[in-house]
Amino acid sequence: MAAAEAEVAACQLAVTEAAIITEMQKEKLKDKRKRAAQRKKEKKREERLVAEAATAEAAAEAEEAAARAATKCKCAQCGVGLLGADFFDRWDYKYCTTQCMRAHNATSPNLDP
Repeated sequence: MAAAEAEVAACQLAVTEAAIITEMQKEKLKDKRKRAAQRKKEKKREERLVAEAATAEAAAEAEEAAARAATKCKCAQCGVGLLGADFFDRWDYKYCTTQCMRAHNATSPNLDP
């Protein structure tokens, strides 16, 4: 009878050890999944930051391009920006008003018709 009790005790011990090992494996798997989720969350955050930086950079470039276009499109006489406004063309010059066109023509002897 003692041998049977020892055998039952050994089986119970084996079952308990298996249960402990299974619990340990479950904990390890849970920790592994938690770390994977954390890495995924961090990766998404980094991607979002990169996208925001790219958007901000594109907006800055567009603003800079608009500023460059505005400086290129100025009245040849008075220097007023002509971007988005009606203007007069004469040869390669742009003017905001006919008065500026006449004044520029008067000050520049090379522009005689």
